[in-house]
Amino acid sequence: MNSSLMLHDPADAGIHTPNYVFVADQLQQRILCSNMASPHFVLTQESSEADLYQAYLNSPSTSILQLKNIKEDLVDAMVKANESAEGHLFRFRDENGYWRFGFLENTLLYGGEAANQEFLCGMITRVQNPAAFVASDSSLSSRLVWMTDQDLRLTKVSGDCRTLGFDIATLLATGQLSFLTEETGGFLDSICQDLFVSPKPETRVVRQTLRSLDGNAVSATIQFSLLFDEFGCVIGTLGIAEFFPSRELLESERQLFAATFDAVSEGFFITDRSGFILRANPALYELTGFSPRELLGLHCSHIWRGRYGPAFFRSIRHSLQRNNKWRGECDFVRQSGEVRPAILSFSQTHNFRHEVQNYVGMLMDIADKKRDEMRIYRLAHYDSLTGVANRRLFNERLQDAVADSEENGTKLAVLFLDMDRFKPVNDSLGHSAGDQLLKSVARRLMYCLGEGDTVARMGGDEFALVLRNLPQEEAEQCAIKMASRVLAQFFAPFLIDGREVYSSCSIGISLFPHHGQSAEILLRSADTAMYAAKRAGKNNYQFYDDDMNKRAMDRLIMENAMRKALVREEFDLFFQPQYSVLNGVMTGIEVLLRWDHPVFGTVRPLEFIDLAEQTDLIIPLGEWVFQQTCEKISQWQKQGVQFGRVGVNVSANQFKRDDFAEWALFQVQRYGVNPAHLELEITESAIMEDVEHSLQMLEQLQRANIRIAVDDFGTGYSSLNYLRKFPISTLKIDRVFIEDIVDNEDTLQLAQTVIAIAKSLNLGVIAEGVETWEQYQILSENGCDEVQGYYMSRALSETALLDLVACVSE
Repeated sequence: MNSSLMLHDPADAGIHTPNYVFVADQLQQRILCSNMASPHFVLTQESSEADLYQAYLNSPSTSILQLKNIKEDLVDAMVKANESAEGHLFRFRDENGYWRFGFLENTLLYGGEAANQEFLCGMITRVQNPAAFVASDSSLSSRLVWMTDQDLRLTKVSGDCRTLGFDIATLLATGQLSFLTEETGGFLDSICQDLFVSPKPETRVVRQTLRSLDGNAVSATIQFSLLFDEFGCVIGTLGIAEFFPSRELLESERQLFAATFDAVSEGFFITDRSGFILRANPALYELTGFSPRELLGLHCSHIWRGRYGPAFFRSIRHSLQRNNKWRGECDFVRQSGEVRPAILSFSQTHNFRHEVQNYVGMLMDIADKKRDEMRIYRLAHYDSLTGVANRRLFNERLQDAVADSEENGTKLAVLFLDMDRFKPVNDSLGHSAGDQLLKSVARRLMYCLGEGDTVARMGGDEFALVLRNLPQEEAEQCAIKMASRVLAQFFAPFLIDGREVYSSCSIGISLFPHHGQSAEILLRSADTAMYAAKRAGKNNYQFYDDDMNKRAMDRLIMENAMRKALVREEFDLFFQPQYSVLNGVMTGIEVLLRWDHPVFGTVRPLEFIDLAEQTDLIIPLGEWVFQQTCEKISQWQKQGVQFGRVGVNVSANQFKRDDFAEWALFQVQRYGVNPAHLELEITESAIMEDVEHSLQMLEQLQRANIRIAVDDFGTGYSSLNYLRKFPISTLKIDRVFIEDIVDNEDTLQLAQTVIAIAKSLNLGVIAEGVETWEQYQILSENGCDEVQGYYMSRALSETALLDLVACVSE
């Protein structure tokens, strides 16, 4: 045999310990033959450790191959490997019973005259060091594999014959090895004659020439061996060809590499095995600011110029030894001395003796990426309007502060503050002015902070502070001092668009660990205390106490009970008559809501209406009341009951919905209600919250002949100019002006003012909460049109109301 044709060292004489190659029948799921002589092969399917294909190669006396997998047999595993073109690392026992490692890869072979039969060809390569093992770039699935019978007629071939232009079916039909040149065919024929003389499981490796269908020569490395059946008898030959690039292709690839190396935007450099730079691309010179003369020949550590010690480079070496690569973040130093962040990676190449020959380094500047990450971090953790921390960052820092206090034995305080009367400023001066006010408040709060403290905007006009590492004995005083400092920041006016704007805030305080031992509970406790500060008159601070928690739990219980009450139909309508002051005739009724709870008993509206307003319950509750009222009016109309007008309350949350008027008119039409019998009572503050929206809604309702009454008039901030624009029919004097009307001159004057306003606008006026003859008399003397209250009648059930109407009619 011509030694110049050998792929490996000539001392090997072309004979090599073979990789284990076998062919399996996909349908029968059994191994048909292999390149190793053995009495028989048995394929079994058993349990195994997770995620490993394990192979157990027993002693030559039995020569049983057992490949195990958790859920799949060998054939299924090989199909999966063939689809992904990936092999599998596994372990097996050698002939002496010791554990060894191998690498399994496979490809499809086609057989039959019409190429309609598929077989799986697998190859097992022994692996000396599995931790450092890297699979060959040329897998079995990318090589040309063929089988012949003993007469060297082609019986099976892989799909890679198409690479040479051949059709699989045509090749199999002829049985000829048409892809071999005449010289190569003769050479392999001589090898076969040599192997057939004394059959042994050995592989001959040669470098020969194949030919494509169009006659072009293709260099290839060919592994050639005999095939043995399960009884150890020779049944044919096996050939595996790996295409070898020509000199022209090698030169083309070299030029392509050089062009790519020079064109990429990342900085690349190649060093010798000691780390001295042999070559670098233009991008590296641009990144570092060094010229080729300054950089080539220097050790690559010069790029970091002493910023990292020996431990840094030891970690790189260890990673390269284990994985052949390393990647991480570091800083590099430009020629000018500027320090910039970068991604650095190293890989290594080996010579034919598997010794490290070169290192390839890649340096990618990530300064822009770091800036983007910081920008994204700020967007995620800081309030975009004020620049202070947002709720997410506050919660993270509060959790850290709790952990520190637990470890150090210190205390911490949480201050939760809500601005008083921010909404009127926002509504009257505009959202831009409101934003300016929030930013000014944030700046003043930042001024109050001590080292390690945090201020955050929690949303809307709410802020929170966390005070860390407070001494055990002084924690409460530190919190009081900070709360006082914060309140003082609101004494001076805020200059917004050239106007002086005054504001204040209410502060709730909780202390760790007395008011909660977790961040969540501490924040909730401070929030609860803040509402107590609101109820205490605003512009003050309150510490959390257990009674606050009890009241909060009571509110939660009441809220849950209300949700169930709607489903269980525990609510009912009552009706309070309204009377003319002039002649005492009943002019209408107001619908009132009552709640009869199976455990709490009768719950007064004062106990649940405010809570409903503060939650989302007021919408379904208000809609239920409106629909029930329409249904009652419809029934009374059919019965001929003379009830005058019916006033039903509309909550602010209902009224501010864009589709409220449309929804209300639909209900009126749905129940067949005469719109003239319906009067909607809307609070003054609800109407003034959004003047344009209110005007649009009220005009739409007025066009449908529905009357509008302004409820609780005198408690808001209505402008007479706006009142003239609104299509309203009645002003209702709030009961707070009626309670002291007899004994308090100021209250009497307020009531007289409301009546005068109503008269000047040609509106009707009705007083609520009239409970005595004296109140009734004063209102009558001052020109009030109508009254309602206990003095005339309490709220009545539907039955009692109908009895009253019937009695009046008689």
